[in-house]
Amino acid sequence: ATLLHRFSLQKARLVAQGLAANGSTAWLSPFTPPYLVAHPADVIMMLRFLLFADNRSLQPCFCGMADSADGRFLEHVLTCSSIRGAGRTYRHNLVLAAVDHSIRRFGVMTALEPSFYEYDDGRHKRPDLTCFSASPVATDFTISADCDAAVAEKLDKHAEAVHQRGHQFVPAAISIFGVCHASMDAFLRKAFASCPQGVRGLAFLQAKRAATEAWLVGT
Repeated sequence: ATLLHRFSLQKARLVAQGLAANGSTAWLSPFTPPYLVAHPADVIMMLRFLLFADNRSLQPCFCGMADSADGRFLEHVLTCSSIRGAGRTYRHNLVLAAVDHSIRRFGVMTALEPSFYEYDDGRHKRPDLTCFSASPVATDFTISADCDAAVAEKLDKHAEAVHQRGHQFVPAAISIFGVCHASMDAFLRKAFASCPQGVRGLAFLQAKRAATEAWLVGT
């Protein structure tokens, strides 16, 4: 309210835009159904952006971290382990299921979270997926702010055990903003290596699209 009082021109512009917007008669009506009513927090954030005011998040992260306006809050929210539901584990599982389904659609047999690899430390670790293509290839998906470091970590964790069984191991990474890392391309090319040459390109593109769409749904 204070901002609108100080900037009368922006207030007039905001009101005019609201009244002229498509569908404005619906939310201006006293008989507006509840699902069309904007939440006060959404209205406040809209005013902040339109008035070029403070655009920090109104709510802190579930872990308690507040937005300090340094541009890193979104990255933190997308990786914070305190967030349940649509958190990083949820997105990871969606990507895994989508890619597995897409690979099997093209006739490649897979094993989810295979338990047939033996680790020297005796711990019951498992990669996410093994594809029985021309040469069996296993992968472990990761969604990370630093894909190169995450891929190196996955290699250190799984590569030796997978190689001992005569399989290849290629980690597959996606950035926290939904961009497929080069490792995702490398894995998908090996996964579809046994497909007819005329099908490989289509299979690759559809699987990569499935991974990106799954990330989007989980975000």
